[in-house]
Amino acid sequence: MDNGGFFPEESDSLYRDKAWFLMDGMVLLGTDAAGMSEKELKYGKGWLLAQLKRSRLPMTNANVWDKQTKKTLLPPYLIIKKGTVTTGVFAVTSDKVDLGPARDSLTIEDPAVAANRVIPEMKKKGATVIVLLSQLGKVESEDLVTAVDGIDVVITGRNVPVLQKGRMIKNTIACYGGEQGQNIGRTVVTLDAAKKMQTGENDVFVMGPEVGEKPEVLQLVKSFNDAFNDKMRKLEKERAVQSATQTGGEGQGQKQSVDHFVGSEVCQRCHMPEYAQWLKTDHATSWATSSRAGSRRLTTRRSWATSSARTATAWARSTRRCRRRRRRSPRPRAARATTRRRARCSTSRCTSRTSCTTRRRRCRRFRPSRRTAR
Repeated sequence: MDNGGFFPEESDSLYRDKAWFLMDGMVLLGTDAAGMSEKELKYGKGWLLAQLKRSRLPMTNANVWDKQTKKTLLPPYLIIKKGTVTTGVFAVTSDKVDLGPARDSLTIEDPAVAANRVIPEMKKKGATVIVLLSQLGKVESEDLVTAVDGIDVVITGRNVPVLQKGRMIKNTIACYGGEQGQNIGRTVVTLDAAKKMQTGENDVFVMGPEVGEKPEVLQLVKSFNDAFNDKMRKLEKERAVQSATQTGGEGQGQKQSVDHFVGSEVCQRCHMPEYAQWLKTDHATSWATSSRAGSRRLTTRRSWATSSARTATAWARSTRRCRRRRRRSPRPRAARATTRRRARCSTSRCTSRTSCTTRRRRCRRFRPSRRTAR
């Protein structure tokens, strides 16, 4: 049995092939009953009913109603006979979800009301064991089986954890198998003489490599993968040609691809254990290390440039001070006055260079000094 929610996450019409492939695979696996969630309605009510008619997958739901026909969209319950035991199976989904394209034509009933309605009907038809395929989550599923009597087994779904051993909730054995079909649960129920449940236990197993392959399912998987990959390659070529036509260059268009880097934040949504392990590796911190190293080099260059500028500024200031000191030589006032009264000749050949006051205006080689000009 499967409690539903097995359609792909993508709402693109390209992934509709995955939906019918999963339905065919469940039929080959011998699924006796399957529930329904809002994921099975993302492609529309009509598409789902058409695929159910084609694949003959037994699906049930007790609280999703068709507004037009005033009936449940799917059979409210299934009666399954195995040997001498008659089992009644029904499914419910949360009334807080969005039905997507079918929100205008469908409505969701309260799960507790639906359970109280269908359980007596199944018992009237001879069902001695009642199984609930729940899409309410862990807490709401446990609350429902606590409030409603007559449920013997509940298979929980919608973001539930994986528990290797099931739990007894009042008189109901609960199975927690996780998501994405990676685990399978086995429930063993002990019946009394009236074919009613006395005790129950549940174990969850990982679908690892040690689980054998079924030839029919393996052939279905291989044929689907080949067809889906061919379809993706054709679509990628069409997009490349279209982008080349829009940009005006074939080379630029062919370089673009539908595959792109989405980042580690997207990967952690479905692979949280792997993401936590990846964070401890050097690969997770390699970019941060290179960023820190680059910032250190940049800081060093900036500090070197700043220090160089400061050194040049200090050197210029010291040079100006030296020039000022040279101009302002510490001489006595008497010497300064003598220097101002006398003139100094500019050439060494002049015989009157010591005192040239008498021939000051007539000497052609005479050039006043700076101090004299002042």
